[in-house]
Amino acid sequence: MANDRLELYVSGSSAGSRIAIEQVERLRAAWPGARVELSVFDTQRSPLAAREAGVLLVPTLLLRTESGERRCFGDFSDVDATSAALGMQAAAL
Repeated sequence: MANDRLELYVSGSSAGSRIAIEQVERLRAAWPGARVELSVFDTQRSPLAAREAGVLLVPTLLLRTESGERRCFGDFSDVDATSAALGMQAAAL
């Protein structure tokens, strides 16, 4: 998982964006042994990045690995659902 990347797409500094960023940081910390790089993209400031990634709604979280890509949407407050959507096993928070 050394080359795995998380990409979080949010819109501005809204409360929803802040919550999504906080939740993704918590999730990232909960994945034992995972060294996953996180990049956060503001779709208002970087609309081209969102378009190139095929992001149609925010917040969107992408996990890019050598074997492909997984994505999920929402505020990511459900650790189990988000982990399952990304195909990762989160440790108990």
